[in-house]
Amino acid sequence: MDQGQVNISSREFFNILIVEDNPDDAELLIRFLKKHGFHFNHLVVDTFQKFQNELHHQTWDLILSDYNLPTFSGIDALTFLQSTAIDIPFILISGNIGEDAAVEAMVAGAQDYIMKDNLIRLIPAIKRELKEASIRRNLKNAENEIVHKNAIIRQGEENYRLIFENSPVGICYYDTQGLILACNSMLSIIVQKSRKEMLAMNLMDAPLNLSIKDKILTSLEGNLEQFEGHIGENKKKNTPFVRIDFVPMFEEDSTKIVGGVSIWQNISTQHQYEIKLKSSLKEKDVLLREIHHRVKNNLQIISSFIVLQQKYIKDDKMRLIYRDFQSRINSMALIHEHLYKMDNLDRISFEQYVKKLLKDLLQTYGNKTVKITSSVKITDLNLELNTAFNCALLINEIITNALSHAFTDKQTGRISIEMKKLKESQMLLQIKDNGIGIPKDINIENPISMGLTLINAFVKQMNGTIKVKNDHGTTIKIVFQIKKSF
Repeated sequence: MDQGQVNISSREFFNILIVEDNPDDAELLIRFLKKHGFHFNHLVVDTFQKFQNELHHQTWDLILSDYNLPTFSGIDALTFLQSTAIDIPFILISGNIGEDAAVEAMVAGAQDYIMKDNLIRLIPAIKRELKEASIRRNLKNAENEIVHKNAIIRQGEENYRLIFENSPVGICYYDTQGLILACNSMLSIIVQKSRKEMLAMNLMDAPLNLSIKDKILTSLEGNLEQFEGHIGENKKKNTPFVRIDFVPMFEEDSTKIVGGVSIWQNISTQHQYEIKLKSSLKEKDVLLREIHHRVKNNLQIISSFIVLQQKYIKDDKMRLIYRDFQSRINSMALIHEHLYKMDNLDRISFEQYVKKLLKDLLQTYGNKTVKITSSVKITDLNLELNTAFNCALLINEIITNALSHAFTDKQTGRISIEMKKLKESQMLLQIKDNGIGIPKDINIENPISMGLTLINAFVKQMNGTIKVKNDHGTTIKIVFQIKKSF
């Protein structure tokens, strides 16, 4: 039975240790208690050794002891009980005890003494002592619980202090006026002031960047804020570059703001790396733009050489071959020109490019007797360079072929280009014209001309498929793979 759960009613069950050398007296005592309605377990011991052993063997709610025993006394038993610090009510029962002995027993710590010829006094004495023992034990349990909880609180406070003091970031608590209530050693290092100086400081009066003060005021209105920059007044460059998070503090179980906490990180080294990285990226960007610019210029020079060479060629078929070469070179030069002008050098806005390419091809291959209209419908696509180059040459070949052969017996014509995503990594390119269509004896998958051979080669490089349909002109559908955008 738990020492803290002692029964006090004669109707309830409890444990009694009886110290008595006379079996008849012990039996008389047991019958008397049962007669008065007590329910209990009991054990009778008649030697000091047995008393010592049984005291620790199980939990006892009450000890009833004779005063005089052959080898020891009730006072000896009481003294030993007190030495164990076990709180068990101890009542002496004697057939013959003088007043001095009774006083000695009470002074020694017995709860009561009862004469064997007046056992009726034992009934209220047991109830009283069991009740008082229960109260004492409940109080002891409450005290132990308080001690335990206080130990947990102290440990929590110590853990918090250790975290606060050894944190790799600066921490500062302040009230609604900006007065610093607490700060750790890392904050002192960051702001280069002693903790004593910090604790005497009001953040609103400190020589800090005005933006920090604005963030403090805003956080004290209940907002989460962040600052990044030099901490010194007028954004002085010789002061640490920091990132500060500001968090309002609320009164417990209330919406009332009682102050704030700020977390300071010195990111000066990181900031210097970022500056160097931006500078390096800028230099790389300038270099790449210069490369694209020079490649474009070189391609245009090659194109000009081809134009000059064409003037000395008498054969019309050779002239057309040179013109096709010039067109292909121009389509590549056009991509480099767009890259030179764009902000992002690893991708190209394809809609603008296709519109310009189509315009150039119409000027180069256009027939003055045929009026050709065009349309370009491309969703907002930014293609990576390899895909853009292949697409550009592919469109160049298809449009060149259409302008050269599709409108030979017409006065008007129409060409449309459409591009759109089918899936996250799949694209559709569709080119249509309303010309005479591709002759039936031409197999686009097994071509004999250079233009169709190039078309198949570009489609294969793009991991794509091509389908051709003749219906009031020609429709070419190409589905190809693209890299996912990040």
